[in-house]
Amino acid sequence: MGLTRDDILKAQDLPTAVVDVPEWGGQVTLRGFSAAARDNLAKRGTDDTGGVEISNAEFLALCLVDDEGVPLFAPEDADTTLGRKNPEVIDRLLQEAIRLNGLHAGAVEEAEKNS
Repeated sequence: MGLTRDDILKAQDLPTAVVDVPEWGGQVTLRGFSAAARDNLAKRGTDDTGGVEISNAEFLALCLVDDEGVPLFAPEDADTTLGRKNPEVIDRLLQEAIRLNGLHAGAVEEAEKNS
């Protein structure tokens, strides 16, 4: 029997990672983008290289969630909240968020091999 609408909506299919952040005294949870979040990013302007114009703090705000999956920060105020934190910590978390979203170097090649 096929999946129902409720089955699909209840499925927890977004990748997550719990990351130790000793500088902050604990761990944070990062979640990959939903289809809606990815589509919203695609609607933004692009830079000269074709990349989406978004700050590191905004990108990270889209991925940092609490234990229930609720975003911890609004992208609109990410530069004034997360943007004030240690750049090494932000960069480390950003790299994991990029990996979760399949945006790391070589992701296109990996996807092509797996198709």
